[in-house]
Amino acid sequence: MDLFEDDREFLLGLGFVPECPKLESQRWRLFKRSGRVLMVLPEKWLRLKNGIQLYQPQRRAARWMTHIVGTFPGPHFFLPVWSAGIVSEPLATILEGSEISLAGVLLGNPTQAERRAILLLENRVGDYFVLKLGTTAEAIDRIKYEARLLGKLESRFKGVPSVLKNWDQSSSENPWCAFSIPFCKSSQSPSLETQINLLTDWLTGQASDVFRESRAWEVMLARATALGVNEEIENSTRILKLKSALTHGDFTPWNILLDESGDPFVIDWEYGSLEGVPGWDLVHSLVFTSVLVDKAEPVDTIRSVAARLQGNPAIKTYLNASGWGSQVALLLRSYLILMSQELPQFTPWVSEMPSLHE
Repeated sequence: MDLFEDDREFLLGLGFVPECPKLESQRWRLFKRSGRVLMVLPEKWLRLKNGIQLYQPQRRAARWMTHIVGTFPGPHFFLPVWSAGIVSEPLATILEGSEISLAGVLLGNPTQAERRAILLLENRVGDYFVLKLGTTAEAIDRIKYEARLLGKLESRFKGVPSVLKNWDQSSSENPWCAFSIPFCKSSQSPSLETQINLLTDWLTGQASDVFRESRAWEVMLARATALGVNEEIENSTRILKLKSALTHGDFTPWNILLDESGDPFVIDWEYGSLEGVPGWDLVHSLVFTSVLVDKAEPVDTIRSVAARLQGNPAIKTYLNASGWGSQVALLLRSYLILMSQELPQFTPWVSEMPSLHE
C-alpha cells in the first residue's frame, strides 16, 4: 500500500515492518484523513472498536464516521488493509511476551518535529490503558516533560491522570521514551460547568504578582513586543494580581474525558504548568470551540467569547476568584497575544479589539 513517506518512516520508527515474513506479519486497518494515516487499527473488530476511541474528532462528519466504525461490526471492512509485523523497537519491547495486545495507534501531527504516537493497549485480563510514545529528540523531550509533570500532580488536583509506568530508552542506539496512563472510555462531552469547576479547583494560593514569573507570561510579553503592543500591555496589567494556578495549555472539551461516573479525566498535558496564568485555559477552550467546531470568523469569535465571559454567572465567579474580575477585554487580549503565532488570523484584533458589546 502506498503511504506518505513521512508516515511510512514514522511507522517504521515505532516498530512496524511491512512485508514481513508471513508468520510475523499481521493485518491492520488504516483510518486515514486527507490521505494521511491517522490511525492503525487491528483487524479484529472487538479490539478495533475500543482502539478507534483514541480519536476524538471535532468535525461532525468525522465524529459520525468514527461512531459508525466503532459501533457496528461491518463498516470497518471498508478501511484499507495494511500488512505489517511488529518486530523491532519500541513496540516489540513494549509488547514483549504477548502479555499485552495492541488495540490501536493514533499518529500525531505529521507537520510537527515532536510527532508522537498514542497507543491503546490491552493486558491479559482485558484491562485497557493508554501509552504515549516518542521516538525523535523533540518528541522524547515532550514525553519526559509530561510524565514528570503528571508525577508531580498525582492525587493533588481533580481530573489529573496517574502515570502507571515509564519507559526511558532515550540513551539507547534507537532512542525512545514512553509512559502509560489509565484508559478512560468516554462518550460524553464536558459541560461548561464541569470545565469551570476544574479550573476553579486548579487555583492555588493568594492573588499576587507571581504569575509574572511564569514562562507563559514571558512568552506573551515577548510576542507583545513583536506586535508592538508590549508597553501598552505592561501598563494595563501593572496593578493586576492573580492567583497561582495549575494550567493545562491546551484546555479544550476534547481533551477532557468523562468516566462512567461523570468525573473528568484530562489528557494531553505536554503544555501544562504548575505555575501558570489562570483564565487563559478557559479562554482557550471557548476560542478553539468557536474556531474549530462552530467555524466562526475571528471577529465573531471574539465577540461571542467576550459575551460568555461577561454574561455567564459561573464564569464571572471564576474570574473574580482568579483575580481577573471584570477585566474581560484584557484577559481576552492577553490570550490572543500569547496565541498570536498559533492563531494568526486574530492578529489584526490584537492592536485594536473590536467592540465587545455589538
